[in-house]
Amino acid sequence: MLDIGAWQNKYAWLFRWAARETLCRYRELNMALTHALVIDVLRTDRLVAPNVRPFLIDSVYPMPHGAVEKHWSVAVECYDERDRARCTALQALGALGLVQVIFRVPGPNGTSMFFFQRFDLTEHEYDAHLDLEWDDVYALTKKVVNGDLPEFSVRMLLTAGDRAGPPPYQPKGFGGCNLVGPPRPKKKMKDRGQTIMH
Repeated sequence: MLDIGAWQNKYAWLFRWAARETLCRYRELNMALTHALVIDVLRTDRLVAPNVRPFLIDSVYPMPHGAVEKHWSVAVECYDERDRARCTALQALGALGLVQVIFRVPGPNGTSMFFFQRFDLTEHEYDAHLDLEWDDVYALTKKVVNGDLPEFSVRMLLTAGDRAGPPPYQPKGFGGCNLVGPPRPKKKMKDRGQTIMH
């Protein structure tokens, strides 16, 4: 059984950066409340050629909240009122907000499985380390995860002075259905994960 939660946590620093670069790069065009970053993921155990990596990235792109739910057979918002309230509260304090990354993994018979990461962007302004176009952000994310760029060097470059916080909660493997994640403690929680099977 491939553990997508461990894979997400390993690259949480990169997915957080890609979401921030895409959704919150310009404060006047902050899209945290309106869009998510979608990552199409391939399971390497279903590829013909062997690969030491459990998952590869096929594509990366932004998508409006609500659009991805059209592919589900359950009536559940992936970015709900609680998320919007959290994002709005962060932005009221001058932070960038709560961003969401959606991972779509193709399943059998044309179905898909969806996994999530959420990141509190508590930075009060976006300090870009690299001046990249969105397509370059997506290409860099894909190349690092797929092993075409050295992870250590890119991580040192992108997270210099970054406050990414602890890795987010993620459920193990592909089984089960966890729509709300773990119970929220009274103290501030950085991220929340969800899994929905379609």
